[in-house]
Amino acid sequence: MATINGSNFNDNNTFNGVPFAFRPALNGIVDPVFVFPGLLIPDAADTINGLNGNDILNALGTNDTLNGGAGNDTLNGGAGNDSLDGGSGNDSLNGGVGDDIFKGSQGNDNINGGDGFDTADYSQLGQRITLSGIGTIEKAGGLGQDQLFKVEKIIANANVANNTIDASQSLPGVSITVNLQNQSLTANNVPFLGALPFTVVNFDNVIGTNANDSITGDNQNNQLSGGGGNDTINGGAGVDSTNGDSGNDRIIDTDFVTFDVHNGGTGVDTIDYSGVTFASGVTINLATGLTSVLNGNTETILNFENVEGSQGGETIIGSSGNNVLNGNGGNDTINGGTGVDSTNGGSGNDRIIDTDFVTFDVHNGGTGVDTIDYSGVTFGSGVTINLATGLTSVLNGNTETILNFENVEGSQGGETIIGSSGNNVLNGNGGNDTISGGLGNDTINGGSGNDRLIGGSGTDRLTGGSGNDVFVFNSVSESQPGLLRDVITDFVGNGIFAGDQIDLSVIDANPFIANNQAFTFIGAGAFSAVGQVRYAGGILQANTNFDFAAEFEVQLAGAPGLVASDIIL
Repeated sequence: MATINGSNFNDNNTFNGVPFAFRPALNGIVDPVFVFPGLLIPDAADTINGLNGNDILNALGTNDTLNGGAGNDTLNGGAGNDSLDGGSGNDSLNGGVGDDIFKGSQGNDNINGGDGFDTADYSQLGQRITLSGIGTIEKAGGLGQDQLFKVEKIIANANVANNTIDASQSLPGVSITVNLQNQSLTANNVPFLGALPFTVVNFDNVIGTNANDSITGDNQNNQLSGGGGNDTINGGAGVDSTNGDSGNDRIIDTDFVTFDVHNGGTGVDTIDYSGVTFASGVTINLATGLTSVLNGNTETILNFENVEGSQGGETIIGSSGNNVLNGNGGNDTINGGTGVDSTNGGSGNDRIIDTDFVTFDVHNGGTGVDTIDYSGVTFGSGVTINLATGLTSVLNGNTETILNFENVEGSQGGETIIGSSGNNVLNGNGGNDTISGGLGNDTINGGSGNDRLIGGSGTDRLTGGSGNDVFVFNSVSESQPGLLRDVITDFVGNGIFAGDQIDLSVIDANPFIANNQAFTFIGAGAFSAVGQVRYAGGILQANTNFDFAAEFEVQLAGAPGLVASDIIL
């Protein structure tokens, strides 16, 4: 191994690796070239040190170290894995063949890695750096700007903050895929070259291109900006600040244990928590711009239109705009707010709240036992909430889609609620409602108002609530004797004064006679003819054939008194 040191007194030095020529130029006067043909140093790793002049240092075939020192130097690596340090000054560093390392230093340097896997190492610079999309390194503190060419790895200083990858000036159509945790950067769609991969070490911040970028942070505190295009940004661990900028961006949060700040920017943007599992008590609120846990952490979420919920149960609240809100896993509560919203509960037993039935929302309960909730609004007459057809509609008015719901919370006004073929819980709440359970074993509650309740097929539980309610049965098969009978939980029949009623008028009391025959109420006595209704022990029974046994039966909980005027026969 040879070590060659230049002189501080020389303005220009040319040092060649082994075998070498030494050409000093003293005080600007060119001296003869002194060549030592008889001095051959073995072909080993050389160290060549320039000093204050403008030096040219040439390595040969071994793993050489070239140190330019002060001055505007030219360092040329050879065929080995060389280390090149231009020192201060505006230097030209050329790696040649091999896996070379270029030490970042003061000055405006041109660095050409040549062949091999080459590294620009700024770990000892003492200042932060910014790597641009056109291959420049901006060194903070006025230390200069380097131009990189054919360099595959860039190392920043781990002991300074805000080392940045800034791809905002990249060529049109070029995008980046960055993963700071994996120390990887790929420039995609580079003209004539395609995808160019790089290794990036100790970088904290990323600014994307005008194309569609994928940016992932690491465990440190990152600042990640998408730039133009439809970007996907994942802050990773740490207290991160993300900004989608323009375009329809997706910002992913997988570590809701910090105080991140996420900003969707312009466009239609999504905040995505689908990679975590929230416990109960988490609220994702687009209207306030906060994701919060009761007495816990708070994240800022600004300028988002859409939400992907976690795999746990949380509350998701939309904004005044048009939102897409997906609950994913867990038992979620979703409120779209105003605007034309699309909601999906995902798996779990979810509640989707609609408070602005003036738009064409699309609500999907997903799997599980889900509830569509209109209790915060007051419908006028003519509104029908129909689980069987999957529509909530107003006659000659708006229509909303309601798919995969089992339960309904009606409004504070009067509407018609129709169940599905499954087991439904249907609550009318305020107003004079008409509620029909359809198929299945349903639980129906009219709430306040004078309601009309139709259990339909199955074994149903009917509660009228306050008001004068009517319990309607359209077929003897809708409430059969024994374990198959329906239960009315709160029947109040006054006899003289207005109260609840049981409506059997659609049932033909005697199918052996033409037309629809009315029933005859016989009190508590035994059946003696076709078409009789009796009541005893809280059980109302009806007979429609000659066996004088009950084909129809309904239980009145608490066995209240019942007279003929309580029944529409």
